[in-house]
Amino acid sequence: MGNKRKWEVEYENYKNGSMDKVYQSLKTKLEDKTISKEEYDQMKKIEKVKSNISKVTNILELRTKLETRLSKLKDEKKQIDEHEATRGKTEKTIKEKEVELDKLAKEKENVQKQLKNGNLSSKEKIELENKLSKLESDMEKNNKDFADNHTILRTLKDRESKMGNLAERKPALDKNIIAISSKISKCNMVASNLMKGASWDSIDLKLENWKDRKLTSKEKITDKVKGENKEKTERINESKGKDNIDLSEQIESTTEQILKEEGTKREGATEKENNEEKSLQEISEFEKKHPRLARIGKWIKSKWNKIRGNKDQQEPKKEEEKDKKEESVEVTGKANSERDEFRQYLKDVAEKGMKQADREKLDMAKKQSYERQAAKDAEWKNKQMQSKKVSAQPEKEDSEER
Repeated sequence: MGNKRKWEVEYENYKNGSMDKVYQSLKTKLEDKTISKEEYDQMKKIEKVKSNISKVTNILELRTKLETRLSKLKDEKKQIDEHEATRGKTEKTIKEKEVELDKLAKEKENVQKQLKNGNLSSKEKIELENKLSKLESDMEKNNKDFADNHTILRTLKDRESKMGNLAERKPALDKNIIAISSKISKCNMVASNLMKGASWDSIDLKLENWKDRKLTSKEKITDKVKGENKEKTERINESKGKDNIDLSEQIESTTEQILKEEGTKREGATEKENNEEKSLQEISEFEKKHPRLARIGKWIKSKWNKIRGNKDQQEPKKEEEKDKKEESVEVTGKANSERDEFRQYLKDVAEKGMKQADREKLDMAKKQSYERQAAKDAEWKNKQMQSKKVSAQPEKEDSEER
């Protein structure tokens, strides 16, 4: 494990009896009434730790089991990573060999064309023949490398089919590695606190407030960006809400503004501008007679369409957010349940030992399984009874009629 922690060194001192001598010395001073307050506090702490040593031993046994499991998972993940790296390198080599062969083939074709030239000197002909020979040798080597890499790729694919779906296995492995690492950290925290003489109530409180793991810097950045985007979305939604609430006020203010602009607008427009407007759109009789009211009406219509459009877009998003929230609550609830279960398991292991805790855990699982099956059987019987009652009702009615 590398460098041992301070509490691990202290644990070994308690196990090998080194602290017994210190304790006996302090106890003698207490009996002789020569003990100081600091020494008395030390003696009491040793007594508490000594009462916790068996619990620490049990927790360390569990930690060893978890470390063995973690090591296997890491080895498995390493094999998958190496497999994927080898496959990626092999596929890249195959593509490179294809490009290289195409280039060599074109060079060979070019040299063969040059050799057909009857005006070549003997020296030029020899040089071209040597070049052709080298190209053919390079092509032969290329084909061999290409075939070898294809064989490697086939072997990798065969192995991959036995390894299962790697796209699903890797995330599952990462999740398990994180979960077991967290459990090992909890074991260390429990053992460390027991070596300080802490009670289980204080340790249990720390387990209850435990955060499974710290986020990596990448995850922190991602969460920060998500948070900023969420705040931005909320601000936009708030502004949209204000648009809905203050619509009448905006209509009133905009109407006044339009009337003001119309009043201050220059009266005449050039003949060219009038012709351009007519060519772009046909003006209705109402717009000709009441241009200002028509302009206000268009503004109100565009504003209303915008609001309706936002509402239509928000409805599916709200449903999607609701589904995500429900899924998140379900996942969080499951995680909390597993965390609480391990909390209780740690306590059982510390007090009773891992074998006894595992036996009781298995018995409880069997009992719960039996109760679930009994409940299903009772429900099935109840449905059968109801079905018989329903089918018997028409027969009773027929006999009464006869």
